[in-house]
Amino acid sequence: MGYIIHHTSHTKAIRVIHDYIGLCAPSVMQQALSLYLEQCNYGNAFIVGLRQNVKAAFETLRDVLLDLHFTIPAIDGGFFIWAKLPEQYIDGFEFASDLYDATGVAAIPGEHFSSVKVNWLRFNVARPIEEILLAGNRIAEFVNK
Repeated sequence: MGYIIHHTSHTKAIRVIHDYIGLCAPSVMQQALSLYLEQCNYGNAFIVGLRQNVKAAFETLRDVLLDLHFTIPAIDGGFFIWAKLPEQYIDGFEFASDLYDATGVAAIPGEHFSSVKVNWLRFNVARPIEEILLAGNRIAEFVNK
């Protein structure tokens, strides 16, 4: 995916190449990837590690947010924490903007997903635990200021 900026004299040749590489991965590449995945137990070690890392990041940030009086519904999995703001905050967009400006921690306002979630935020926990710890500390400092 992407863009190509080129002289118009190259358009015909690029379109020909695109027909072979832009619709799907070449069969040789598919076969090579299949063999690689088979030899590596289909990435199971990576998946186990990823799940452990995301779970640790989730639990770490969840605990910080709960201590700060955010409300977090039961979540069965995924890469995000949905959190309702503490009672003293009513505007998730404003909170997210101010949080980012003050600390560099990004959260997505809930109103981007639902018009009734104006006092909610979504945090991505698919980050290294060091970043999650730093973000948790910065969020706590911001809320406690």
